[in-house]
Amino acid sequence: MKQLWSVIRFEFSTFAKNKTFVGVTLFLMAIAIIGPIVPVIIDAVGNITAERTIAVVDNTGFFAPETVDNFVTPRATFFNDATMARSAVENGDHNYALEINEDSFILHVTAMGVGVANIQHQVAEMLRYRYRVEQLGNFGVGAAQVDEILMFFPYSEVLTIGELAADVDSFFENIIYAYVMILVLMIGLQMGGAHLLTTVVREKSTKTMELLVTSCAPSKMLNGKVLGVGAALLSQILLMVIAAIVSMQFIVPILVGDAEDIFTIAISMEILGYLVLFFLLGFITYAYAYAALASTASRQEDATSMGQIPALLLSAGGIASFIAMTNPGAAWVAPLSHTPLLAPFIMFVRICMGSAPTWEILVSIGTQIITIAVISWMGTKIYRMGTLMYGAKPTFKNLLEAFK
Repeated sequence: MKQLWSVIRFEFSTFAKNKTFVGVTLFLMAIAIIGPIVPVIIDAVGNITAERTIAVVDNTGFFAPETVDNFVTPRATFFNDATMARSAVENGDHNYALEINEDSFILHVTAMGVGVANIQHQVAEMLRYRYRVEQLGNFGVGAAQVDEILMFFPYSEVLTIGELAADVDSFFENIIYAYVMILVLMIGLQMGGAHLLTTVVREKSTKTMELLVTSCAPSKMLNGKVLGVGAALLSQILLMVIAAIVSMQFIVPILVGDAEDIFTIAISMEILGYLVLFFLLGFITYAYAYAALASTASRQEDATSMGQIPALLLSAGGIASFIAMTNPGAAWVAPLSHTPLLAPFIMFVRICMGSAPTWEILVSIGTQIITIAVISWMGTKIYRMGTLMYGAKPTFKNLLEAFK
């Protein structure tokens, strides 16, 4: 046990003092502090940003300025000539120019962007409104009835069925937590995996591993490396969580004050707890794979090739989790949330999206613990074999012999 703790302390100290690790930690803490403040910043910037305007040429004579302003976000200024409207945009006096015809419109812009598509949709809705008013009038519907018909907007409410109904109120906050978990897990695994690959290969290339295995069992070396790096990454996550809590509990309330129309992110200690738990389960699972495969290589080039195997699985888990967020109730999501190596990503997404009952969460955690035990056992066997291999590339036969 003393040897194991020595390895853990050494790996923790070495990794935690790495400049890249310190820089990423400070970056994540800054993001955790700034993230909850972003809605407040957007609201403040929105109040001081110059208003967008649109130069409108109405060739139909149907639309009044107040009608255009009701449908289109930029403030409308009417022109009598399309050439003058376009010139006003080119000169910087207006952001867009709009030419309205009987059954079509032309939108002139200086650059494409998401806002252009939004304005295009708004203008199309305005023309559809005009068409409906005209057609209803042709059918003898009075002006008051026309307004009543066209201005109808149904009340909507979203309710979930069963024990997960309470998650609706925190839906948007939980989406943010899901994105954070995926990004943090991928960053942590890439950093930790790269460190383990580099460390193990360096020990083999400098013959340091030969000295280490004479005084410390390979299993303790492997476990110490994984746990030491994992402890450093866990401290990074905890610092990020503390920074986020400070931001949400103290900084945001001061900036928001009495304002009630600004979106803020609420704290969910349950989600934060799951974030830490699933991060640890995911990291330990992949870390054993990284360290074990790295031990079979004597050169950095070979280690990089071996490391592509867990890296591909890591990428697959991240991509699948992003897709799962669009439809967490899809038939393929639940099985993958219990699949080893993918479960840390997808089950956490299901928790955040409110589609995972408690018993499935417990089953997934149990499955991941079993997976860690199996990969730890396999990793120890491969690591023990790898410490004895120098120069030669491992073959599939060598890997099978390691388990005998």
